[in-house]
Amino acid sequence: MISVGIMGGTFNPIHNGHLIIANEVLNQLNIDKIFFIPVGIPPHKNLDEVVSADDRFKMVELAVKKNNKFEALDIEIKRPGFTYTIDTLKTLNEIYKNYKFYFIIGFDTLKELHTWKQIEEIYKYCSFVVVNRNSDKKNIVDLIKHYNNLYGLQIEYVNIPNIEISSSSIRDKIKNNRSIKYYVPDAVEEYIIAKNLYRKNIEKEEIINYIKHNLDEKRYRHSINVSKMAIKLAQKYNVDKEKVEIAAILHDVAKNLNLEDMLRYIKEFGINLNEVDIKSPQILHSYIGAYIAREKFKVDDDVFNAIYYHTVGRKDMSMIEKIIFIADVIEEERNFEGVEEIRKQAFEDIDLAIIKSCDSTIKYLIEKGLLIHPNTIELRNSLLDMGE
Repeated sequence: MISVGIMGGTFNPIHNGHLIIANEVLNQLNIDKIFFIPVGIPPHKNLDEVVSADDRFKMVELAVKKNNKFEALDIEIKRPGFTYTIDTLKTLNEIYKNYKFYFIIGFDTLKELHTWKQIEEIYKYCSFVVVNRNSDKKNIVDLIKHYNNLYGLQIEYVNIPNIEISSSSIRDKIKNNRSIKYYVPDAVEEYIIAKNLYRKNIEKEEIINYIKHNLDEKRYRHSINVSKMAIKLAQKYNVDKEKVEIAAILHDVAKNLNLEDMLRYIKEFGINLNEVDIKSPQILHSYIGAYIAREKFKVDDDVFNAIYYHTVGRKDMSMIEKIIFIADVIEEERNFEGVEEIRKQAFEDIDLAIIKSCDSTIKYLIEKGLLIHPNTIELRNSLLDMGE
């Protein structure tokens, strides 16, 4: 029979303390494997600070990928509604017929076991392992005896080093722009930074005031119009409206910079330009604007890329990138030939709208004798291939 420990929890985020606990249980009880199972919607948590189940699961995957005795399971995040341990245990016992499960908990959780759904049934599906996270052993042992007598639960005790790391303290550090290095695995830290998780919400009014101060009236009005159109598209295509709005408002943040300032920013940010970029100063604002948005407002990769590629596009654009790209083209004050058709198409098939926009741009550039960016050609061709 294969023995498996279960590390359940919100993992908001997972940290090195979780990994140390799992490793101690693995070695002290000589079990074969540890399953890490992040909850979908935790029934006993305040959800205000809980990031999405997909983000939490991805962080768990990154944290455990280098240990072949650790495995991340997504069975709880795929279950709709609130998640209860009894349901997960029943599912695991159905899937893994020849496994013995040990559910790993701390003393705080042990004290709350009587509140768990169908606690009187759980002994049929698993044993428990209690670790002594900053707790007195006598109190733990006394409570273990109490639950054993009351519910027939099999509970083992594992002594581990006290670990002064908590998910809440990590979130606090991030909010206050303090380092979390060595609190979480490197890959998890990189993911949190890239996705801009746990930071204070970006204040839209602060962004609007910034672009109002740094753009002329015409460009400011255009940015607001793009944000209005982008929000409508986000609703249509079920995309994060807050991210879309922020990207749209900031997409032209560098548009009114003079060439000298643009070149200074390119050098400062270390932006790599190809030959077409160098000969097309009218597109440089998109690259610079993305870096300004990241430096000034700590935007995540989704927003950064939407700003960076909003002028020339690229192959395999995300939906947020597509929305900003096309909203810039079809905002309500645009009035070039064919815009009405593209505007209508954007709400029916955004890829087809982008193809038509690329066609219009390429035609204009040819007529003006200007260079066509290879990204735009790749974008158009890739969408045509997908439509075949």
